[in-house]
Amino acid sequence: MNRRRILWTALLCVLSLWLTVILAAGMAAAVVFTNLPPLEPTAPIFEGLAQPYQARLIAGVATEGAFRIADVAQLICFPLAMVLFLLLEGKAVFRKVRPIERQLRGCLLIAGLLLVLIRWQWVGFQMQEHLAVERHAAQTGLFDKAIEAQNLFLELHPIAAHLWEASALVIGLAFVLHVWAAVHSR
Repeated sequence: MNRRRILWTALLCVLSLWLTVILAAGMAAAVVFTNLPPLEPTAPIFEGLAQPYQARLIAGVATEGAFRIADVAQLICFPLAMVLFLLLEGKAVFRKVRPIERQLRGCLLIAGLLLVLIRWQWVGFQMQEHLAVERHAAQTGLFDKAIEAQNLFLELHPIAAHLWEASALVIGLAFVLHVWAAVHSR
């Protein structure tokens, strides 16, 4: 196997991992938030909090790790993907042979990173703060404050969800275009 094929294989593996962690975190949340609340779970540390809120809080605790893993994995995947892309296409990006296609693939990788950073800066830190307040208030019996913090979190959730969806779309498109380029490369 020649060097280019190894680089293409590695790049496609990194992009598939990147897309997989985005989709896996979303699927974990969808499954847990759909199936856990109807079971009406309780946790002794949230004793006294009304059931619908307690179930959402427990579901959030259960899925939080999936989103953290996905964020870390995306921050690892981006530099790996860019290094592999530049090793494969660095010189060719500036040549006139299919330049738009190469530049588009590079821009999609950068857009994937920007979406992660925007989500963190725009809503991620605020959402984490609201979660911390909600959990602390629920544990200490300040249920009105816990519900208020949960509502503030839920106001930001659609923005975060749209940014996750945009990330999946961008990295999915990058993957498809890189597969096409790998098949047509020499």
